[in-house]
Amino acid sequence: MKAVMFLNPTGVDKSVLKEIKSRLIEEEITPVMYESDEDIKSSDFAIAFGGDGTIIHAAKLCSAYKKSVLGIN
Repeated sequence: MKAVMFLNPTGVDKSVLKEIKSRLIEEEITPVMYESDEDIKSSDFAIAFGGDGTIIHAAKLCSAYKKSVLGIN
């Protein structure tokens, strides 16, 4: 399984992000940082780290590929 991750770089604590990545890997989920729509297409779901803007942006991009988004504010 694969998860594409969106984040607001100014609002995400790097230690929290590292912990989440580790836990995803423990659950056999490969975390990938969003760089292009190809990352969304090849993922099973998305995780958006940030405020409303980051979550809305991720949802808008992922909706074209019918991918679910987990928002973490």
